[in-house]
Amino acid sequence: MKYKFIFDAKYRLESNGQVGEEGENDQEELPLGPPHDSINTMHRYRDAIIAEEQAKRGWKRPVVGAFVLFPCPEEEKFKENHKFYESIAQVNVGAFPFMPGSTELVSEFLQNVIEESFFSGFERNILPPGRRQYIDEQQFEQNMLVGSLRGPEQLEFILDDDRPTFYHIPCQQIKLHEHKLEYVAVYQSRRKFDGDCGIRHYWRIGDIKVRERKDIPLGNKSSRKPYYVLELQEHEMRDAACKTSGLWSARKSYLLQL
Repeated sequence: MKYKFIFDAKYRLESNGQVGEEGENDQEELPLGPPHDSINTMHRYRDAIIAEEQAKRGWKRPVVGAFVLFPCPEEEKFKENHKFYESIAQVNVGAFPFMPGSTELVSEFLQNVIEESFFSGFERNILPPGRRQYIDEQQFEQNMLVGSLRGPEQLEFILDDDRPTFYHIPCQQIKLHEHKLEYVAVYQSRRKFDGDCGIRHYWRIGDIKVRERKDIPLGNKSSRKPYYVLELQEHEMRDAACKTSGLWSARKSYLLQL
């Protein structure tokens, strides 16, 4: 499934528009951002652009996010104090500072979008009430996470019986708290495992916690990105590996039914 994100450059600025404790705007303290009418335009872009599938199976909304890019050098101040940055996580409409030397927030957002799974992309959509009940009643229960492996050293680490074993995955890839997961399986890619590919190992999940990347063994000791850490119990190994189709990506994680 392909999702679209719109980034539109705007050059007018105004203050955040928030009212202080005294009932007056402190213009010097408020971070600058794009005007309200620019953000309103992004809402129309996200909600009004529709496309018809080639097979004429109906209409769909391909745009899940629309954002203003505006000239502002104070990224940290904008991130901490501006409502148009907060609205990105809330409704996928908002604004990013974007000018030479001020690209960190845009870069981080794009990296998350690229790395996240289809399910996380789907969950960015603003959907009608009742969607969770509808999905639960119409589709099978997704109780197994199939995750990728960095290489043989990670599989050896997981299979080591001398320590509590776990599997970790970036929080931005998938929202695990919305699913009743019972099992974790790992996918061995053909390129990283010299042809010994497929899904052979799986475990029952004991507990799920969120930890920073620097606190996880085999991790980047300086990264503060949040990761899910899944405690693994009751290891099972298939005699023959489950093979995957050509649509499978070794870099992504998938939710399936065991």
